[in-house]
Amino acid sequence: MGAGLSPSRVVTPVRLTAFATVAACCLSATAQMEPRPVGPIRRASESEPAHDARVAVSNRGTFVITWTTDADPQNLFVRRFDRAGNPIGPAIPANGSTPKADDPRIATDDLGRFVLVWSGWEQGVGTRLFERLFDFDGTPLTQPAWINTELPDDRDVAMDWAGNYVVVWEQASPVCAFDAMGQLFDPRGAPKTPPFLIANPTHGYISAAFDRGGDFVTGFEVHFVGSSSSSASTQYIYPYVYARRFDSAGNPKNDQVFVGYSYGRWFYAHPKVGSDAAGNYVVAWRSGWSHLDHPISTKLFDRFDNVTRDEREVDPERGNSGFSL
Repeated sequence: MGAGLSPSRVVTPVRLTAFATVAACCLSATAQMEPRPVGPIRRASESEPAHDARVAVSNRGTFVITWTTDADPQNLFVRRFDRAGNPIGPAIPANGSTPKADDPRIATDDLGRFVLVWSGWEQGVGTRLFERLFDFDGTPLTQPAWINTELPDDRDVAMDWAGNYVVVWEQASPVCAFDAMGQLFDPRGAPKTPPFLIANPTHGYISAAFDRGGDFVTGFEVHFVGSSSSSASTQYIYPYVYARRFDSAGNPKNDQVFVGYSYGRWFYAHPKVGSDAAGNYVVAWRSGWSHLDHPISTKLFDRFDNVTRDEREVDPERGNSGFSL
């Protein structure tokens, strides 16, 4: 299961922390474990300022970090680390001859193979979504390949234990707002399905996570227009968060499930999902009133979409909008 780091405008340091423990605590209603650093801060990027940093952790404890730089066009890099936080070789250029990369996502399997997804803009073509698969030692298994022809918005990627992966993204809809889309790939990087619809309409942000059986869950947001209690003539947009499960062939297993909403007006909820091996899942989202007040809330579900723990605020200090599972 991949996880994200808050973007940075400086060279991104890495502090080895119990990454797997964070997700495990979220999925267990009784867990009281607190994540703690188990190593010193280490620099992942070697020279240029780094942005859009993301990390994915394998079940063996090894992890891989991706980031972008200000270079053009070769600006997307990855670097592998062992379970003790030691770098395994130098940073690896990742986006090949494609246009300058932006806002990457990364996921890994049990063996440490990993997949990257990013957007790139090209003169005369516009913005497209690209993906590329790598072996456990960082050797590219595929060339960068674009996925969609419509203007992509947010995106995510999730990988199961065997190396199958799903790319999910939001793209402009000819009917209303955005379409939430997905596409499944096998461990060799070959498409298993054509692009399929996850939900419509959607707005803004999307996330995905696999269980051990190859099924996956998605989280996304839908915006509704409403009036404020103090001024009926003033219209605001309120983000509602939903989840939807799919089988290993990309077929929906349920209708979309309402999770919660953000109290913020003109505000994005940034939903993130995580799943355990059995398919029980957690959804996290920003539920605050404004950009200055954004606590993180979570809600737990079993694999049949029954709520096992109702909404709970996990960021009472409301100090940061960046978060991950």
